[in-house]
Amino acid sequence: SAITFVDNSATQVGLGGGGGVHVRSFIVTGSLVDIKNSTFSGNNASQDGGGIYLNGSALDALISSTTISGNTADSANGGDGLHSLVATSRVEARDLILVGNGDRNCLQTDTFGFTDGGNNISSDSSCEFASVGPGTGDDVDPLINVLDNNGGLTPTHSLQSGSPAIDAGSGNCPATDQRGASRDIACDIGAFEAGAAWPVLSLSVDKELLFEADETVSVLSVTLDNSSANSQPVSVTVPIRVTGSASGMGFDYTLSIQNGLDAAPPGLTAPFSFNLAAGERSTLTATITVVDDLLFEEEESVMIEAGLNGFGGFSEGNAITLVIVSDDSNPITETAFKDGFDIYPPDPE
Repeated sequence: SAITFVDNSATQVGLGGGGGVHVRSFIVTGSLVDIKNSTFSGNNASQDGGGIYLNGSALDALISSTTISGNTADSANGGDGLHSLVATSRVEARDLILVGNGDRNCLQTDTFGFTDGGNNISSDSSCEFASVGPGTGDDVDPLINVLDNNGGLTPTHSLQSGSPAIDAGSGNCPATDQRGASRDIACDIGAFEAGAAWPVLSLSVDKELLFEADETVSVLSVTLDNSSANSQPVSVTVPIRVTGSASGMGFDYTLSIQNGLDAAPPGLTAPFSFNLAAGERSTLTATITVVDDLLFEEEESVMIEAGLNGFGGFSEGNAITLVIVSDDSNPITETAFKDGFDIYPPDPE
């Protein structure tokens, strides 16, 4: 659940099926494969099932609320997206999107394949999905976008405006989509729920150019906005990673302890924690203070990078680079010294 399988490959001779997932069971009766709220994108198999390969007389499987797109298999006869060599009655497909998978999305025969559990979409006719309403069944373009970071911990294929998958689900979908966004009662087909309320995270500083002579203080602000319509309570952590050419731990700058952010040397993380009710917005801050030392240094950088653990997405980028300007003089250019028999810089004549 809530996994993206992307750009994987299966090449072993005899077992080269299932670029994303390969499952087989001939011995353990009642082995259950439950795949839901997941994405299979751009995987390849040297044999069958670029996305998913199932095989075995002892295997039972349910694949639901999942998007399978752009997978390929080198076999001329198999299913490039979903390939099942299990008895049809033992595999159920429900609320699936299969689109653009090689020569055919599915392998479906009278003996092997899967039971159509309803509310599925295939961009070709290989899956033999029945239409249970407008925009469902075979030969339907689900209108999905390319794989992208649409929030949450894994990339997903979002639905375009006007997608037939919107509100066309079975009503038996998981409570949330792959990202963790709440699904509507009339849920969408596939792993992504369109129109879900989305907490937005933003990262900013009030000063990007810092000066040693002034011992500049720059305020880092991390804001989580959970005020959009239909929002839900949200809990996320935002780890902060500080790197760059400048040295922390009090040498070139210090990172404050403020609003619960633990000070950390460069490269280590220190998380902000947000627990917001629906409709709330909150900002947590920390300060970066330049240390005025006596060393001559070139300009140095401090890179602040934010992560996101939980439901939400960044409004823009997740990293900011600050520059520290040194005001110290270069002693080599201002102090003459004896180098052998020469004086450098040379005395003026």
